[in-house]
Amino acid sequence: MATSLIAWPADLVPNSQQFYPVFNTRQFKSPFTAASQTMEFPGCAWHCQLSFKNLDRDELRTLETFLIQLRGASGRFRIGDQANSQPRGLAQGAPVVDGANQTGSALTVSGCTPNQNFLLVGDYITVNDELKRLIADATANSSGRTTLRFEPNFRNSPPNGAPLLVRNTYAVMRLMDDKQGKPRRIPLHASATLSLVEDIY
Repeated sequence: MATSLIAWPADLVPNSQQFYPVFNTRQFKSPFTAASQTMEFPGCAWHCQLSFKNLDRDELRTLETFLIQLRGASGRFRIGDQANSQPRGLAQGAPVVDGANQTGSALTVSGCTPNQNFLLVGDYITVNDELKRLIADATANSSGRTTLRFEPNFRNSPPNGAPLLVRNTYAVMRLMDDKQGKPRRIPLHASATLSLVEDIY
């Protein structure tokens, strides 16, 4: 888990954003028959590209100051899919992890408002600083429990009772490399593009 996080500037909003998972697979192809096999390994990470256009002088200073604080790819910060910051499901209650040692791509939670469409396919959750996206609807039963099915898999099993974030979800990210964030200046305005990758720990 990340220990020292730098706050993303709240007033710095990108004009466009790409947010997607990159899975860790390898292909093995026979040189004799051309038959191939694909193997999946752990280590899926969220990737993000942010584009900023027509930054005025104050916005540019905010961006440049934030990048200086990051010290290249060593800094860590929280950011999510800003186009889907709010769930389509009702997402009511105070959901928490229900049971220890849960792994894989399913999670049983409790504390949801009973008998509701808690989350819908495509909604995000953040738990234990890991970002997941639902691949199936999740309806809470009469006890307020439901099972969430998502991708990618857990890297670390969340502790029993850990809170579930369902709004303004995030991944812990870093710059792709030390060369990010070189603004292109034109008279009165500037533009910049940042490539980010999830912090795998």
